Amino acid sequence: MQLAFNGVLSSARKRLQADADLVALDPCSSSLVAYAGMAMSRASRLSLVKSSTMITETKQIADMLSCLHDGRIVRATAGGDHLRLEVRIRYLAERVDPRYRSFSVHLRDVTELVFSTWPNDPNCAAALITDPEIIFAPCLDILRCSVADGVLLLTCNQSSPEYDYCGGELRARVGWANFIDEGGRAFSCEELEVLSEAYWDEWSKRTG
Repeated sequence: MQLAFNGVLSSARKRLQADADLVALDPCSSSLVAYAGMAMSRASRLSLVKSSTMITETKQIADMLSCLHDGRIVRATAGGDHLRLEVRIRYLAERVDPRYRSFSVHLRDVTELVFSTWPNDPNCAAALITDPEIIFAPCLDILRCSVADGVLLLTCNQSSPEYDYCGGELRARVGWANFIDEGGRAFSCEELEVLSEAYWDEWSKRTG
Protein backbone atom coordinates (compact mmCIF):
# COMPACT_ATOMS: atom_id res chain seq x y z
CA MET A 1 0.00 0.00 0.00
CA GLN A 2 2.73 2.48 0.99
CA LEU A 3 4.74 1.66 -2.14
CA ALA A 4 1.68 2.17 -4.32
CA PHE A 5 0.92 5.50 -2.67
CA ASN A 6 4.51 6.64 -3.10
CA GLY A 7 4.27 5.74 -6.78
CA VAL A 8 1.16 7.89 -7.22
CA LEU A 9 2.84 10.75 -5.37
CA SER A 10 5.97 10.46 -7.50
CA SER A 11 3.92 10.50 -10.71
CA ALA A 12 1.96 13.54 -9.51
CA ARG A 13 5.15 15.42 -8.65
CA LYS A 14 6.53 14.74 -12.14
CA ARG A 15 3.37 16.15 -13.71
CA LEU A 16 3.57 19.19 -11.48
CA GLN A 17 7.18 19.78 -12.46
CA ALA A 18 6.16 19.60 -16.11
CA ASP A 19 3.41 22.14 -15.42
CA ALA A 20 5.96 24.54 -13.95
CA ASP A 21 7.58 24.82 -17.39
CA LEU A 22 4.38 25.77 -19.17
CA VAL A 23 3.76 29.14 -20.76
CA ALA A 24 0.24 30.58 -20.87
CA LEU A 25 -1.12 31.98 -24.11
CA ASP A 26 -3.81 34.63 -23.70
CA PRO A 27 -5.58 34.51 -27.10
CA CYS A 28 -7.92 37.43 -26.54
CA SER A 29 -4.96 39.76 -26.09
CA SER A 30 -2.42 37.63 -28.03
CA SER A 31 0.07 38.12 -25.19
CA LEU A 32 2.38 35.72 -23.39
CA VAL A 33 2.46 35.57 -19.61
CA ALA A 34 4.56 33.42 -17.31
CA TYR A 35 2.51 30.50 -16.08
CA ALA A 36 4.25 30.49 -12.73
CA GLY A 37 2.76 33.87 -11.89
CA MET A 38 -0.80 32.57 -12.05
CA ALA A 39 -0.22 29.05 -10.74
CA MET A 40 -1.69 27.69 -7.56
CA SER A 41 0.58 26.78 -4.68
CA ARG A 42 2.46 23.51 -5.08
CA ALA A 43 0.53 21.93 -2.20
CA SER A 44 -2.82 22.94 -3.69
CA ARG A 45 -1.85 21.63 -7.12
CA LEU A 46 -0.66 18.33 -5.68
CA SER A 47 -3.99 17.96 -3.89
CA LEU A 48 -5.78 18.72 -7.15
CA VAL A 49 -3.84 16.10 -9.11
CA LYS A 50 -4.46 13.45 -6.45
CA SER A 51 -8.21 14.14 -6.46
CA SER A 52 -8.62 14.59 -10.23
CA THR A 53 -10.79 12.33 -12.35
CA MET A 54 -8.62 11.04 -15.19
CA ILE A 55 -10.48 10.52 -18.47
CA THR A 56 -8.53 8.04 -20.59
CA GLU A 57 -11.06 6.98 -23.25
CA THR A 58 -10.83 9.18 -26.36
CA LYS A 59 -14.58 8.91 -27.01
CA GLN A 60 -15.34 10.19 -23.50
CA ILE A 61 -12.91 13.09 -23.91
CA ALA A 62 -14.70 13.99 -27.16
CA ASP A 63 -18.12 13.72 -25.51
CA MET A 64 -17.01 16.01 -22.69
CA LEU A 65 -15.61 18.59 -25.11
CA SER A 66 -18.95 18.49 -26.93
CA CYS A 67 -20.62 19.27 -23.59
CA LEU A 68 -18.74 22.60 -23.74
CA HIS A 69 -20.68 23.61 -26.88
CA ASP A 70 -20.67 27.40 -27.32
CA GLY A 71 -17.80 27.69 -24.84
CA ARG A 72 -14.96 30.03 -25.82
CA ILE A 73 -11.31 29.05 -25.43
CA VAL A 74 -9.99 32.26 -23.87
CA ARG A 75 -6.61 30.98 -22.70
CA ALA A 76 -4.34 28.13 -23.69
CA THR A 77 -1.31 26.80 -21.86
CA ALA A 78 1.11 24.65 -23.86
CA GLY A 79 4.28 22.88 -22.81
CA GLY A 80 5.82 19.62 -23.93
CA ASP A 81 2.99 17.17 -24.56
CA HIS A 82 0.59 19.02 -22.24
CA LEU A 83 -2.18 21.39 -23.28
CA ARG A 84 -4.46 23.26 -20.89
CA LEU A 85 -7.50 25.17 -22.11
CA GLU A 86 -9.55 27.68 -20.17
CA VAL A 87 -13.05 27.51 -21.63
CA ARG A 88 -15.33 30.44 -20.79
CA ILE A 89 -18.82 28.94 -20.66
CA ARG A 90 -20.90 30.82 -18.15
CA TYR A 91 -24.23 29.09 -18.78
CA LEU A 92 -22.75 25.74 -17.75
CA ALA A 93 -20.21 26.81 -15.12
CA GLU A 94 -22.77 28.78 -13.08
CA ARG A 95 -24.85 25.62 -12.70
CA VAL A 96 -22.03 24.35 -10.49
CA ASP A 97 -21.67 27.65 -8.62
CA PRO A 98 -23.29 31.00 -9.54
CA ARG A 99 -19.87 32.65 -9.21
CA TYR A 100 -18.18 30.39 -11.78
CA ARG A 101 -17.63 31.35 -15.42
CA SER A 102 -15.34 28.69 -16.89
CA PHE A 103 -13.95 25.16 -16.93
CA SER A 104 -10.32 24.16 -17.27
CA VAL A 105 -9.56 21.31 -19.67
CA HIS A 106 -6.22 19.59 -19.05
CA LEU A 107 -5.03 17.43 -21.96
CA ARG A 108 -2.02 15.15 -21.44
CA ASP A 109 0.21 13.12 -23.77
CA VAL A 110 -0.87 15.30 -26.69
CA THR A 111 0.58 14.42 -30.10
CA GLU A 112 -0.19 15.19 -33.76
CA LEU A 113 -1.71 18.57 -32.86
CA VAL A 114 -2.83 20.49 -35.95
CA PHE A 115 -5.47 23.11 -36.72
CA SER A 116 -6.98 23.12 -40.21
CA THR A 117 -8.59 26.48 -40.99
CA TRP A 118 -11.80 27.35 -42.81
CA PRO A 119 -10.71 30.20 -45.12
CA ASN A 120 -13.07 33.13 -45.59
CA ASP A 121 -12.18 33.04 -49.28
CA PRO A 122 -13.57 29.81 -50.77
CA ASN A 123 -10.84 29.92 -53.41
CA CYS A 124 -8.07 29.69 -50.80
CA ALA A 125 -6.69 26.44 -49.46
CA ALA A 126 -6.95 25.61 -45.77
CA ALA A 127 -3.90 26.44 -43.68
CA LEU A 128 -2.46 23.73 -41.42
CA ILE A 129 -1.18 25.23 -38.15
CA THR A 130 0.82 23.20 -35.63
CA ASP A 131 2.16 25.91 -33.30
CA PRO A 132 -0.17 26.22 -30.24
CA GLU A 133 0.70 29.90 -29.88
CA ILE A 134 -0.63 30.56 -33.38
CA ILE A 135 -3.57 28.15 -33.10
CA PHE A 136 -4.91 29.85 -29.99
CA ALA A 137 -3.97 33.42 -30.91
CA PRO A 138 -7.65 34.09 -31.68
CA CYS A 139 -10.41 32.98 -29.31
CA LEU A 140 -11.94 29.76 -30.62
CA ASP A 141 -15.62 28.93 -29.99
CA ILE A 142 -16.31 25.22 -29.47
CA LEU A 143 -18.99 23.65 -31.65
CA ARG A 144 -18.59 19.91 -31.20
CA CYS A 145 -16.01 17.15 -30.93
CA SER A 146 -15.84 13.72 -32.51
CA VAL A 147 -13.30 10.90 -32.94
CA ALA A 148 -11.82 9.37 -36.09
CA ASP A 149 -9.20 6.62 -35.91
CA GLY A 150 -8.40 7.54 -32.31
CA VAL A 151 -7.90 11.23 -33.13
CA LEU A 152 -9.96 14.00 -31.52
CA LEU A 153 -11.66 16.30 -34.05
CA LEU A 154 -12.71 19.54 -32.35
CA THR A 155 -14.60 21.93 -34.64
CA CYS A 156 -14.54 25.61 -33.72
CA ASN A 157 -15.78 28.97 -34.95
CA GLN A 158 -13.52 32.05 -35.05
CA SER A 159 -15.16 35.48 -35.25
CA SER A 160 -12.29 37.99 -35.19
CA PRO A 161 -11.98 39.98 -38.46
CA GLU A 162 -8.21 40.11 -37.93
CA TYR A 163 -7.87 36.61 -39.36
CA ASP A 164 -8.62 35.31 -42.84
CA TYR A 165 -10.52 32.27 -41.60
CA CYS A 166 -13.82 31.82 -39.76
CA GLY A 167 -12.97 28.68 -37.82
CA GLY A 168 -11.57 25.25 -38.38
CA GLU A 169 -10.92 21.79 -37.04
CA LEU A 170 -8.43 21.06 -34.29
CA ARG A 171 -7.04 17.53 -34.45
CA ALA A 172 -4.93 15.75 -31.84
CA ARG A 173 -4.23 12.46 -30.17
CA VAL A 174 -4.68 12.71 -26.40
CA GLY A 175 -3.61 10.20 -23.77
CA TRP A 176 -5.85 11.41 -20.97
CA ALA A 177 -7.66 14.47 -19.74
CA ASN A 178 -9.19 16.27 -16.74
CA PHE A 179 -12.17 18.62 -16.80
CA ILE A 180 -12.04 20.90 -13.76
CA ASP A 181 -14.29 23.69 -12.47
CA GLU A 182 -13.06 26.92 -10.87
CA GLY A 183 -13.21 25.37 -7.42
CA GLY A 184 -10.79 22.57 -8.39
CA ARG A 185 -13.38 19.79 -8.71
CA ALA A 186 -12.74 17.30 -11.50
CA PHE A 187 -15.75 15.97 -13.39
CA SER A 188 -16.41 12.53 -14.81
CA CYS A 189 -17.95 12.18 -18.25
CA GLU A 190 -21.30 11.23 -16.74
CA GLU A 191 -21.32 14.22 -14.39
CA LEU A 192 -20.57 16.74 -17.13
CA GLU A 193 -23.15 15.18 -19.45
CA VAL A 194 -25.84 15.37 -16.74
CA LEU A 195 -24.93 19.02 -16.15
CA SER A 196 -25.12 19.84 -19.85
CA GLU A 197 -28.31 17.87 -20.53
CA ALA A 198 -30.09 19.57 -17.63
CA TYR A 199 -29.27 22.99 -19.07
CA TRP A 200 -30.42 22.12 -22.60
CA ASP A 201 -33.61 20.49 -21.29
CA GLU A 202 -34.43 23.72 -19.48
CA TRP A 203 -33.47 25.78 -22.53
CA SER A 204 -35.77 23.67 -24.72
CA LYS A 205 -38.70 24.22 -22.35
CA ARG A 206 -38.08 27.98 -22.25
CA THR A 207 -37.91 28.32 -26.03
CA GLY A 208 -40.82 25.95 -26.63
